[in-house]
Amino acid sequence: STNGKMKDVPIPANNMRGQDKLPQKKITWEVNDPDEDQILINLFYKPVNDTEWISLAKAIHGRDSFIWDTNIIPDGKYLIKILVNDLLSNPKQTFLQVEKISSQFVIDNTKPVVKEINVTIGEEGCEVAGTVFDNMSELSKIQLAIDSGIWIPIYPIDDIFDYNYESFQFSIPKLPPGEHTLTIKAIDMEENAGWKEVVVKIK
Repeated sequence: STNGKMKDVPIPANNMRGQDKLPQKKITWEVNDPDEDQILINLFYKPVNDTEWISLAKAIHGRDSFIWDTNIIPDGKYLIKILVNDLLSNPKQTFLQVEKISSQFVIDNTKPVVKEINVTIGEEGCEVAGTVFDNMSELSKIQLAIDSGIWIPIYPIDDIFDYNYESFQFSIPKLPPGEHTLTIKAIDMEENAGWKEVVVKIK
């Protein structure tokens, strides 16, 4: 019997692991000014539970987005504050400024961990079971590759990705004699990917 689900996905073998996700967040905004004044944008951020805002970018002009390199930012839940003013078109005594705070969002640049892979070899094939874990985000995918081949989707035992810790169990039909490498890849909701390999010997 099979407690997981498997379906071929046409991903070439030479792209088996894929590219690492860039540690970036794109911040976008839309400003409407009936006076059509020139606008300056200042961005700030802070962890949700902190009180002090940290400057992220100053005096942005003529753009409606900003790419934030979050590589050195600790994983966690954050807020963005945007300050908009028309100082370029008005004197300091009369310029206007408004602010808006984003809803909270997650910064998660840490890869999920494939904690264990247990393989039981039988006459009809292999039974594979294991667990995957992510410290911050829910998991979104588990995939299997056999001998660097195409990725095969694997589902949790309960068929639902709804937590940051998932268990899986599935069957592989009998493989040809010799050594074979099974790679399990876990992907979280922030598109971070981690993997683990195990070598099985078929007699």
